Amino acid sequence: MLYRFVLWSAVFVMAALGGDVTVLSGSTFDDFITKNPVALVKFMAPWCGHCKRLAPEYEQAATELKKVNIPLAEVDATVDQELAQKYNVQGFPTMFLFRDGKNEPYNGGRTASTIVDWVKKMTGPALTWVEGEETGISSETDAGIRFVGAFKSKESEEAKLFEEAAKTHRMKGSFAAFVSQDENKTNKVTVLRPAEDPVSTTVTTKGLLNAFIGEESVPLFGVVNGENYGEYAARSKSWVWFAGNKDDFNKVAPEVRKVSKDYRSSFNFVWLDTDVHKQHAEHMLGLTEIPGLAIIYEEAKFHHPDPANLNQKEISKFIEKVKSGKVKRFLKSEPIPETNDGPVKVVVGQQFSEIVLQKDTDVFLEIYAPWCGHCKKLAPAYEEFANKIKANKHVMVAKFDGTANEPDVSGFEYKGFPTLFYVKAGSKEPIIYDGERTVEGLIAFTKKNASKPVVVSEDDSTSASGSQSDEL
Repeated sequence: MLYRFVLWSAVFVMAALGGDVTVLSGSTFDDFITKNPVALVKFMAPWCGHCKRLAPEYEQAATELKKVNIPLAEVDATVDQELAQKYNVQGFPTMFLFRDGKNEPYNGGRTASTIVDWVKKMTGPALTWVEGEETGISSETDAGIRFVGAFKSKESEEAKLFEEAAKTHRMKGSFAAFVSQDENKTNKVTVLRPAEDPVSTTVTTKGLLNAFIGEESVPLFGVVNGENYGEYAARSKSWVWFAGNKDDFNKVAPEVRKVSKDYRSSFNFVWLDTDVHKQHAEHMLGLTEIPGLAIIYEEAKFHHPDPANLNQKEISKFIEKVKSGKVKRFLKSEPIPETNDGPVKVVVGQQFSEIVLQKDTDVFLEIYAPWCGHCKKLAPAYEEFANKIKANKHVMVAKFDGTANEPDVSGFEYKGFPTLFYVKAGSKEPIIYDGERTVEGLIAFTKKNASKPVVVSEDDSTSASGSQSDEL
């Protein structure tokens, strides 16, 4: 059950947040949007941890954007619920850029600089016309990704297609164009990326141009972080990850880029900087030795056995072996417990499908984290629940440490702890438990979903009431 730390009065119409962020209510929102041709609005909840972390960055961005007359505002969605529903706010924080009464979702970073950059880019000209090829093509190594078009005139059909594409994809890079009468160069768009060779295409149709920009909007092989992960994830679910420091990256980059040219239509090739994100290499990829190379393909992880000797041929061969099923997947798992006869059975990664997907036994499974406060509160109730139904041999109560293990089958995705699933005998489709975390709630859910009738033991145990259903 979501809880609130603060409820602000609904009659509190509009005020500064002790700075340059304006607080809006349902009665002031429309007037604010009408008076400001461009504005960024954040929908938040006082109890939301992400909102609290964003607050100082948002305030700093508001101060910076005030200089160019672009106001930043916020709405407490727990107070103005109708307003949040009107804009289909599903989570917090959610931000929208309002421009001339129309809104578009914010999909940038959560630092002051990334907010400012995103707003300026979204409100500035999508395409810049420059004087001549030299101005358009010349590139500094830190210039980022740039798309440069050459056209016979600014009014040509191809130039208009490019300008339209620039508006659609403005966050993928910068867009420039110049006029040229050279038949060998006109109606072409070239993408320029630091440390990589230019890539060009001829402008023919809107669809092909958009596809080219989408494909070329990330480097052949570049760093991945919180700011650009979403861009990569939107392109492909298959990844080639290299984890190492800057020197490690520089050593393998030329070879990886060669491979990327052949496989980038189906794989993202990314570098995880372990000087910054070492824990991600271990917890997300399962890499314990750095540098390391891991592939994620069809939701499974595969580790290259010899990351010290990576070249174009070796990486390409490894990708093909992964695709053809000739490489054993990496599975994060604790050792199988020597004894497992308690009322709550322990499940580890390497035994997940064997225990959870049984043909003749229902399984009530808790996915937990040892450090999770909600999990600790649930533990006594969960164990008492297990004791009360242990006479039912067709129902097993189990737990799975989601920080030290991962399932060997799909369908058991979890975003927070604890997450509880009920799996009927012979089924591979888990039922998510969203009731109260109490003995009574767990028993009622089991009786409702069990494949066979459930008998509850009546003893003198005191009912343990776990925590309510709190989101992390």
